[in-house]
Amino acid sequence: MNLAVYMYKHNMKALILIILCLNWTALAQAQSPLEKKEKQLNFGFGLGDNGIPVYLGADLCIASNITLGLQANYRAKNNLGSFGVLGNGNYHLDQAFNLPPEWNAYTGLNVGIFFQDTNGNHGNHGNHFGFGVQLGGRYFFNDRWGLNLELGGGNFVNEGKLGLTVKL
Repeated sequence: MNLAVYMYKHNMKALILIILCLNWTALAQAQSPLEKKEKQLNFGFGLGDNGIPVYLGADLCIASNITLGLQANYRAKNNLGSFGVLGNGNYHLDQAFNLPPEWNAYTGLNVGIFFQDTNGNHGNHGNHFGFGVQLGGRYFFNDRWGLNLELGGGNFVNEGKLGLTVKL
């Protein structure tokens, strides 16, 4: 199914919520870029044809505009579940596009392993290597908290994510 059609059919409520939140917080002052050695935590829900995953991840700024991160996610559909652990690297585009401080845009790569329950029994698992790309953005409505929207693709990777980010 085309990602745009899927998102339109299944996520209009989420899109309307994002737009309302962005309008509500438009006057807030915030700073988005991470400084070297700063960390942030990301969590929320994903989009995909194999169930709706929940995810939790963390990013560490290792150099100007570059973060490395780890993420764990779980999804279940029709008595089948999978758990994934991913590593990611992102290049942040804030300076390149001269974005206001409350906005953060990034693109990157991810790689990981997924443990899949292949028949609904907890003892029969298939392990799968996964990799992909992502393009995302954040809007920070204060100095610590922001909304995060990410689109991605690859094998065994979420087609997108919607969640929150908190700077640690």
